[in-house]
Amino acid sequence: MSPRVPPNHRDPFAPLHGDSENHGAAQAASAFSQETFSPGISPSTATHTTLAQATIQAEQALMPFLAHLDELRARLIVSVLAWLACTVLAFAYSNPLITILQSMAPQGVAFVQLAPGEVLGVSVRLAMMGGLMLALPVWLFHALRFVLPGLHAGESRAVLATVLGGSVLFMLGLAFAYLALIPVSLEFLLGYGQQVAHSQMSIAEYVNFCTLLFVVCGLMFELPLLLIGLSFTGVVNSHKLASQWRWVTVWVFVAAALLTPTQDPVTLTLVAAVLMALYGVSWLVIRLLGR
Repeated sequence: MSPRVPPNHRDPFAPLHGDSENHGAAQAASAFSQETFSPGISPSTATHTTLAQATIQAEQALMPFLAHLDELRARLIVSVLAWLACTVLAFAYSNPLITILQSMAPQGVAFVQLAPGEVLGVSVRLAMMGGLMLALPVWLFHALRFVLPGLHAGESRAVLATVLGGSVLFMLGLAFAYLALIPVSLEFLLGYGQQVAHSQMSIAEYVNFCTLLFVVCGLMFELPLLLIGLSFTGVVNSHKLASQWRWVTVWVFVAAALLTPTQDPVTLTLVAAVLMALYGVSWLVIRLLGR
C-alpha cells in the first residue's frame, strides 16, 4: 500500500505544470549549464573561445574597410602624381599661357613687373591651375572607379551623367569668360578715362583678375546642374521656379555684385544676364522632364 500524499504536496524536482515560462527558463538554464560546464570544458575556456570568435568576426568585418582605405590611398597618390606631372608640363608652356591671357586685353595696354619674381610667381600659379585642368580626367577616372562599384546600375548612370554634365558646363563657363566676359570688362574698365591716363597693369594683378573671372564663370555655369538635381529630390519644380522669378531676379543681381571683382555696371549686368539665362534653361529642362 503506497503512502498517502497530502493534497497540497508537490515534488520539488518536478516542473511547474501550467507555467510554460518558468519551464522554458529551466530548460535554457539546463542547456547552458550542459554546454558551458560540460565535462572537459572549463568556464574560462568557454569564455576565451567566445572572445576569440568575436575577435575573428570583428577582424573579418574590418578587412573590407581597410581594403577600401588602401585603394583610396593608392588612387589619391596616382592622382596627385598626375597633377604634379601635368604642372611641370604646364610650367614649360607658362609664357604662351600668359600671352593667351594678354590677348584678351585691349590694344595699347602695357604690362609691367612691379616686383622681382612677379612673373615667376604668375608662371607657377598658372602652371598649377593648368596642371589641375590637364589632370582632371585622371582624377575623374579614379574617383569613378572608386565610387561606382558600390552603387546600383541606376545610381552609376546618374553619377556618370552628373560628372560629364558638370565637366561640359564648366568648360562652357571658361569659354564664355574667355570669349565674352573678360574682353568686354577690360574694354570698359581700361577704356574709361583713357584720355587722361595711360593704361599700365601689373602682370600679377592682371592674371589674378582673369583667373578669378574664369573660376566664377565655371562655377556659375553649374547652376542648371544644381537646379536639375534639386528637382529630382523634390526641393524645386518647374512651377516653383516660374512663380519665383521676380525674387530670383533680385537675388541674381545681388549674387552678380558679390561675384564680380570690380562691381562695375557692365560686368555686373553681363553676369546677371547670363545667370538669368541659365535659370531659364534650367526651368525649361525641368519642365521637359515633367517635374
